[in-house]
Amino acid sequence: MIKLEVLPPHTQIWIAALMIFTSALWFARTDQETPDVWFNGFPAGWNIVVPTFIILGTDQQIAGLIVVALGLSQLTYIAFPHIVRVRAMRKVTYTATALYLVALTIASATYPNSPSWTHFALYLGPTYLAAIVVWRTWFSQHTIFSQSVIGFDVDDINC
Repeated sequence: MIKLEVLPPHTQIWIAALMIFTSALWFARTDQETPDVWFNGFPAGWNIVVPTFIILGTDQQIAGLIVVALGLSQLTYIAFPHIVRVRAMRKVTYTATALYLVALTIASATYPNSPSWTHFALYLGPTYLAAIVVWRTWFSQHTIFSQSVIGFDVDDINC
């Protein structure tokens, strides 16, 4: 991220160090997952975040703020979905993830001339993720369109 000038020049080393440090702490956690297989804290998916910044040409200040926010969230109990294992909203999550990954692949292969629809998908994926994270962490007792983000069965625990 430093070589590619993704982060603000005057703070890039500190932000990159924070990212590495909080990721190491997250991987050392003994409580990485909830019983219904959501992650506690951001699960260090930097290999998805950083290419998205590059492809979208994210402003350095905004990228820095997002990295700091995600890095600090690794030390919290903010619930992030395990994209494959979480049963709540599974069809929507699979669809959003597939669209995002296809768009990321195409945008990466055609960078810097990627189709505009890929940029839309690269914004849509994190927006969906942010919405479901907020819903699960702070409003999980509420249903939306008869859907819930809470609930699991024995198969979820034994996956």
